[in-house]
Amino acid sequence: MVYFYRLGRTLIDAGSPNQAACVADYARQHRIQRLLCTHHHEDHAGNGALLQRNGVQVSAPAASQAYLRDGYPQEWYRRIIWGKAQPFTPDHTLEEVTEVPEIGARLRLIQTPGHSPDHSCFLEEERGWLFGSDIFVTRSPKLMRFDEDPNEAIKSFERVLQYEFDTLFCAHRGVLQNGKQPIRERLEHMLSIRQQVEGCREAGMSLHETRDHILGKEGWFARFTQNDFSKLNLIRGFYDRPSQPCC
Repeated sequence: MVYFYRLGRTLIDAGSPNQAACVADYARQHRIQRLLCTHHHEDHAGNGALLQRNGVQVSAPAASQAYLRDGYPQEWYRRIIWGKAQPFTPDHTLEEVTEVPEIGARLRLIQTPGHSPDHSCFLEEERGWLFGSDIFVTRSPKLMRFDEDPNEAIKSFERVLQYEFDTLFCAHRGVLQNGKQPIRERLEHMLSIRQQVEGCREAGMSLHETRDHILGKEGWFARFTQNDFSKLNLIRGFYDRPSQPCC
């Protein structure tokens, strides 16, 4: 399940293409005027082209513009699960702060690469809300996509935890109170995995031996996605790219 969120007449993300009819109907009912995209993935910006054709002004991070305009590869299982995204050119590039005047909200853009190079979050500081998109999906992941960067993800967790917020609006887990805690737990898990990987590498273990030692053999989902989502991707991210300081 993927959640998108509404503030007045503004949507934060817009779901996947295979939910186009529902999203279009929702946007009409609530007279949506703006769409703010957190990143280019089809389960988040997949209805951007549709909403734009219906008169909605679409904004996206600078790093998302080329993905959305030119398109990007979608593996077969992603097309089955989410549908095929249509390229479009956003109307605006997101600025540091976006105003939502109908409810008096100010959304600060926080760049949080890792899950994707263009991933971003929105922080409403006065209300203590973080619209986290995919920064948190689970506390202790064992799988990663081939194009995710766990070292960048760690830096992004550390970055958002520097801000004050209580409520995490998560794209896959819904609304989480005490929202910093799950992100802290995710960070601690990733730091632990990284430390273990570095220890295995220093001991002379191969990449596959390191995976088996820390996480075990691959399961059915890695086979289903032809290793696009796998334990090896998570381990490789640390094994091939030693850790660097955050700031």
